Amino acid sequence: MASRRAVIAVISISACAACCSSETHYKRDMLDRIIPTVAYEEFIGEELRPFSIESIRRSIPQLLDGLKPSQRKVLWAAFKRENFIVEARVLDFSGYVSDTSAYHHGQNLDKTIIRMAQDFVGRNNVNLLLPLGQFGSRYSRGKDHATSHYIHTKLSPIRRFIFIEDDDMILSYLQEDGKSVEPKFYLPIIPLALVNGCKGAGMGFSTFIPCFLWSM
Repeated sequence: MASRRAVIAVISISACAACCSSETHYKRDMLDRIIPTVAYEEFIGEELRPFSIESIRRSIPQLLDGLKPSQRKVLWAAFKRENFIVEARVLDFSGYVSDTSAYHHGQNLDKTIIRMAQDFVGRNNVNLLLPLGQFGSRYSRGKDHATSHYIHTKLSPIRRFIFIEDDDMILSYLQEDGKSVEPKFYLPIIPLALVNGCKGAGMGFSTFIPCFLWSM
């Protein structure tokens, strides 16, 4: 049963990745709001489909590196900040990530950073950021963490053993606001999607890969 659930989760996440890979093949056109009536095919093709693809891209982790776009932005910004070896407040680092990576979505980056640093049982087997302060407990599933004003973080020493620096030059990087930002995906030497697990739900797709042995 455990292997079957894992296979289903991998198939689900692979399907989402395939769907998201088509995002560069459609022309993003908005419907003319002045027109009183809209055909079903126009609404689905010009409004619903682009929204669905973007929802899946942002909510379902990439199978290759096990990261969502917001997590990838955090990791890329941490590498860019001289490998982020000097600790900083989560609040300050969140602002740095937002400015550096051209992040302009509504999701709170503070929570993303905190979750990437949590190291209690059931969260991350390999936390890419170090939790310097009260980052939550297993009892409350991490929800009892302190506010971002009072906790600090920095990159884990293991980061470049997983994400080899020599690979940076062969990655394909995205363009946001006229500048190069984070890559489309990283190439870790171990499958982080299985090591740390994945969980997400987009429009029409969802995935759950536990970071522990699943048994009924």
